[in-house]
Amino acid sequence: VVLFRRSEEYARSCFDFGDNWLQFPDGLEEAEEVFAQQYMPGCELSSDPSAVETVRAPEQPPPPRIINSLCRGSEVVVVADLWRDARVTLFQGEQGPGFSEIGSGQAYDTVGEFQIEPLNPVRGHKVTAIQEICGLSSLRSDPAPVGARPHSLPTPGVPESLVECGEMVRVTNIARGARVDVMMTCVASPGRRLIGSKYVTAATEDIRVSPGLVADQAVYVEQHGCGLRNYSRGVPVLPLGGPLPRPKVHDGGDHLLVVGIIPGATAEVYLDQKYLDSGTSGTTEVVIPLAGKLAHGVFLQARQLLCGHNSGLGPELQVRNDVDKTKVTWKSTEWIAQLTGLRTYRAGVFGTDLGTSVDHVINGELRTFFFFGDTFTIGSSQSSDAIGWTTAAAPSSRGFRLSFPIDRIWLGLKMFRPLIIEVPGARTIADLFLSLSGFEVPTGAFSHAGKLYVFATTDHFTDTPRTPGKDENFMGVSVLATGSDPGRNFMKLYEISNRTNAPGGFKFINISPWKIRNDDWPGLPDNARPGEEGLLMVGSGRYRESPAFLAYVPLPPNADPPLHEWRYLSGFDDSQTSFSPCGRPSWCTQQAAAIPLFLEEPQVVGELSFSWNPFLNRWLLLYSGAVLRTAAWPWGPWTDPLPIFDFGRDNGAAFIDPDGGTYAPYVSARFNQWEPLTREATIYYVMSTWRPYQVSLMKTVLRLECEYRPCPNP
Repeated sequence: VVLFRRSEEYARSCFDFGDNWLQFPDGLEEAEEVFAQQYMPGCELSSDPSAVETVRAPEQPPPPRIINSLCRGSEVVVVADLWRDARVTLFQGEQGPGFSEIGSGQAYDTVGEFQIEPLNPVRGHKVTAIQEICGLSSLRSDPAPVGARPHSLPTPGVPESLVECGEMVRVTNIARGARVDVMMTCVASPGRRLIGSKYVTAATEDIRVSPGLVADQAVYVEQHGCGLRNYSRGVPVLPLGGPLPRPKVHDGGDHLLVVGIIPGATAEVYLDQKYLDSGTSGTTEVVIPLAGKLAHGVFLQARQLLCGHNSGLGPELQVRNDVDKTKVTWKSTEWIAQLTGLRTYRAGVFGTDLGTSVDHVINGELRTFFFFGDTFTIGSSQSSDAIGWTTAAAPSSRGFRLSFPIDRIWLGLKMFRPLIIEVPGARTIADLFLSLSGFEVPTGAFSHAGKLYVFATTDHFTDTPRTPGKDENFMGVSVLATGSDPGRNFMKLYEISNRTNAPGGFKFINISPWKIRNDDWPGLPDNARPGEEGLLMVGSGRYRESPAFLAYVPLPPNADPPLHEWRYLSGFDDSQTSFSPCGRPSWCTQQAAAIPLFLEEPQVVGELSFSWNPFLNRWLLLYSGAVLRTAAWPWGPWTDPLPIFDFGRDNGAAFIDPDGGTYAPYVSARFNQWEPLTREATIYYVMSTWRPYQVSLMKTVLRLECEYRPCPNP
């Protein structure tokens, strides 16, 4: 591999693997151009030059993220969100006496393993990290807690399907941050040999082994972590029997999925019958990341190689770029804990619902705030809305405890301070504060320019005469309010929807927002200014009788989002499918012209939660109790509804009364998790139950799959 700087050869090296580092004594300079080329010595075979990369100006790196569990005796910290070539330094303890550096090293990838002094809680119960590059230092990472040494480690597992010559072994049920050694029996003394080792960052890992697996031997793993060690059972290696099957390739947009692979074999992908890329895994599927989008109309095929044999090319797939290329399927749902009730009694929160959440920094501390709905407390029958918060970076097996801004102390109880929204320019004392009584609740929130913003409903009215089978309670007005701290009053900015003076515009009462960078989403309206941020919002109108609608508003730097710049999805230009399979979205200034987000039935939603999941690369919309739709673009096409909670299937009787129900599933995006090898994402969300009237923490595991889905109604 030859590296070129300023169009001249600068360095060269032979690579033993499919990727590696070229190090050089003098650093890169801003605006210079770098590219590479590879050739096989003596074979007269060379590649075309790589794409030219232009060196950017120095920037402050982002805070790193510690991703493994730490405990007494841990000797390795696994850190993510790194910039390649950054210097990473790790610390134990709090700022002040006892705060000390415990390790450092160079980042060779976006995730790195760093040796540290064995952790001892005596030096402090938190570990943090920073990264430095070009003389610029990041902010400190969120602290990772140092736990006590566990009594035991989970028993690791090795799949049954091990085949000779395999170069990869998949290990399951392992402790994050542990070291896993793959062992294989052999004839020579001492009867076993180390063939692979890795510090793991997930519960499932593929570990490359060398030499390849040998038939009629056995493979097992040793796991080392927190000063403990345990073993898996041994699994025999089977001989390769018969010809290799021809695999099939699927296009996932930013990756290819090759299926039908013998575990440990090499999968090769060909583009128009020319070699494109290859990969290996410890299972029957191989994921191959793509550096860029493939051209529409090209053909893909795959084959596999093992023990000196190849399968021949499998069936062709013609690439399409006018479709949604992935979907998610449900794998499991689990109730974690009830967050309110007994656990919040001392704050006066006896029963409540909802709980839309937002991450927001106060006094340098990242908190996740939960805006609850009508709350039972002393002397109250659902007449105020509580606001709780946590600093937990991840829930434990029992969830997390909530703190509340305190209003007063009554009979030894620290009574929560409810959401209070002032109305500027009020003409009477009665109008000084926004009405937030029963069914007048917060529905969504976001953080911008150091302030919190909350969408709330007011003007509760009842439908009389009542329509049989319909809810009689409705909210007539929605507003946006802002404040710097939930411990103080919020201030109303403006109304968004009003049933009395907005004919046809009564479409954004329940509103769930998500903050974006405008540059990430071509197809936004013309007022989405490049380099700035914006807010995408999904809303619904008449309570539990309305479809969902999409809106956008720019977020000016250090300023509130202006009402006159709201834009509403009003249609598509289906001749421009590069913006989505349904075409380029059209936007309008009139709420009355907004079109439903789902182009097919059923369209009706209730309380809803709209978020972007970066692991799945898809938008998630949760609603009702609980139903999921996903989309690659915020304007769709959206998948069919997928129930992710079922009373009978998911043990609902354990925490819901027989005549109770569920509603208001709100994602807590901070807690999202991802298992890249199994392509499974775990989402955590709060879900309200009726009987008991409380909020529970739930988690659902979703699996990402490849599937071509055109616009359902072009």
